[in-house]
Amino acid sequence: MPRLFDDVAECVESTLARVGPHIVLALPLGVGKPNPLANEFYRRARRDPCITLKIFTALSLRAPAWHGELERRFVQPLALRLFGNDVPLDYVRDLHADCVPENVEIVEFFLDPGALLQVPHSQRHYLCANYTHVARTVAEQGVNVIAQLVAKRMFEGRAEFSLGSNPDVTVDLLDMLAPQRRQGRDVVVIGEVNRQMPFMFGPAAAAAASFDFIVEHPRYDYDLFAPPNQPVGTLDYAIGMYGARLIRDGGTLQLGIGELGDAVTYGLQLRQQQNGEFCDILRTLKAGERFGACLDAVGGDGAFETGLYACTEMFIDGFLDLYRSGVLRRQVYDDARIQRLLNEGAIGERIDEPFLAALRNAGFGSPLDAEEFAQLMRCGVFRRDCRYSNGRIENAEGASAAARLDSSAARGELLAHCAARQLSGGTLLHGAFLVGPRGFYAALRDLPESERRRFRMGGVAFVNQLEGPDQALKIAQRRHARFINTTMMATLLGAAVSDGLADGQVVSGVGGQYNSVAMAHSLPEARSILALRSTREKHGSVTSNIVWNYGNTTIPRHLRDVVVSEYGVAD
Repeated sequence: MPRLFDDVAECVESTLARVGPHIVLALPLGVGKPNPLANEFYRRARRDPCITLKIFTALSLRAPAWHGELERRFVQPLALRLFGNDVPLDYVRDLHADCVPENVEIVEFFLDPGALLQVPHSQRHYLCANYTHVARTVAEQGVNVIAQLVAKRMFEGRAEFSLGSNPDVTVDLLDMLAPQRRQGRDVVVIGEVNRQMPFMFGPAAAAAASFDFIVEHPRYDYDLFAPPNQPVGTLDYAIGMYGARLIRDGGTLQLGIGELGDAVTYGLQLRQQQNGEFCDILRTLKAGERFGACLDAVGGDGAFETGLYACTEMFIDGFLDLYRSGVLRRQVYDDARIQRLLNEGAIGERIDEPFLAALRNAGFGSPLDAEEFAQLMRCGVFRRDCRYSNGRIENAEGASAAARLDSSAARGELLAHCAARQLSGGTLLHGAFLVGPRGFYAALRDLPESERRRFRMGGVAFVNQLEGPDQALKIAQRRHARFINTTMMATLLGAAVSDGLADGQVVSGVGGQYNSVAMAHSLPEARSILALRSTREKHGSVTSNIVWNYGNTTIPRHLRDVVVSEYGVAD
């Protein structure tokens, strides 16, 4: 069991005693940072120049700052209402004041968009890497402390923990470091409990043994950082309508944060709940007249009958809206053979004699072996009270049946004694991290556990790429995938500029955009959709976001696919 602390100072002292004065600290992006703990590490380094501190993280958020008394009187009450008692990060304050001490290095692979353009330390130490490569890079840099905000619950008298909002890099990093830790390398893993953090399931649910130290005290139950949704303008709504028209019923959806993602969410809800109005708006935009061939080939305009499944690095609040409105309802299962049968329409989720016969035709053994039985149990094919022994399956009442699928009589016995009525354990959304307004966190906490389990949070290596031992499963689950991301500029030849400027300054970062685009090209029937506003306005001057060429490229020309602006769709 992990050692328990009720004070971050004592935890940091014990960490220094174990790993020494040279700290390479990995913190999650966004709201998963344990801010009080991170602040204590930073304060120690500020006070003691013999300590070196290198922080690997991303998306270090801060509430709006004010300058002068008049601004304070206006901004402070607004910030308190929006962000509550969220604990600010000391190193973020010093980054903006350009006073980070020389013995501290802050390395981020994704920056708060646009907020650090004039911050020299951040620009010099930015890590340019695909999201899926971050864990590898951090491991190579000698990380010796991993700290994370966690959720906690008591279950059957024992404490259980969840990585909550941010299993994204942590899950992959712990897997990568496990062999080194078994060989004796000291890497301290710290969880800071916060009761505002939703307890998320999937790989995010971490065993207590994953942690060396746990910090827990009510004073650390501060409000999670909750950026409010920005207003969605008319141009964004037009982009959202086109985006919603490019989605295929029965398919897979990925969305990012921001107004354009919110606009696509709205368009999908309108398509589902007020389909006549959705089609009327598209007719007004002359979408069919101008882009009909592309729209019909890629997407659809009818209400969703099968619904969508989400596979998205970022779980935004819009996905809960799509769940409530009946758009997000296609469940996927953790067996490629079962998933392919569902995709083909050979089976439904109801378990009957043809269902069991289809399993046999899909390659399941007859008799089933113990591993196949366990896999089918995870998918809910058999009753939860069943167990496997020597080629037979027995229920809690003692009735049993041969674990055979090769005859109608054998399948009948299984249905009578062992089979469940329908599949269970399906997933509506696979995500890697979440962030959103305060109501989003509350809604997740309030979801019944049976529903929350259908939103599985895990490592970004699972969500953002196909490679790995479960590649066949990913391909089966991610049918008709549509990866919708935002870009700042597009060139006429098809390249996209999303992360930085021509002079080398970093606006935000590559993040997972390249991963999503590459995956769209690798998956059958998938499409990459990059959305942008056609112009931007600054100091009263309007500039085009569609240019001939540009001195920085995030997505190269040869990976171009579909680009959407308020004026329409380019395929």
